[in-house]
Amino acid sequence: IYKLGKWGKSFYIAMEYVDGPDLEKVLVATRKLRRQVSIDAVLYVATRIASALDYAHTRLDPSGRPLCIVHRDISPPNILLSVQADVKLTDFGVAKYQQRASSSRPGVIRGKYAYMSPEQLRGQPIDNRSDLFSLGTVLYEMLTGENPFLGETDYQTMEAVVAAQPRNILELRPDTPRDLMRVVGTCLAPDIGQRY
Repeated sequence: IYKLGKWGKSFYIAMEYVDGPDLEKVLVATRKLRRQVSIDAVLYVATRIASALDYAHTRLDPSGRPLCIVHRDISPPNILLSVQADVKLTDFGVAKYQQRASSSRPGVIRGKYAYMSPEQLRGQPIDNRSDLFSLGTVLYEMLTGENPFLGETDYQTMEAVVAAQPRNILELRPDTPRDLMRVVGTCLAPDIGQRY
């Protein structure tokens, strides 16, 4: 956000304009063309999003205490890709940080079901590892062209996320490097304690 202001009786927010599509549009286009995102492009986007998450996850308040910011909505529509090859993580509108964590109403789920972590869907406490599960879901989709948990109904989707047993990436993308498979698998561990 560059500026908050008022014009006449209306309030406005001036934000950065990113000239380019979001990741969801790119994934839809690659599916229509029956193509796959290159491994290099997957790694490029993944490292930039991981860097953005690291920045958010390690922010401190003015007294030096960790803010413990959790994005809670890592998903393709919230990843912007500029024509200059910038990668931007957007929409911190549902983000949660430790000092305001108690302001979320119990039982209220925020975000997109197919990209949420199991603990987020269960209404359990979340931390930065919940965002890593969501990042793993995005990486899986970039590699294979399909979301590993998306079902025909919201309920089926939520059940699949909680089970966290996606198809083996190699069945859908045989050229996936083993190290990358291990990273995605660790991000998608159903137990938060087994994630990075």
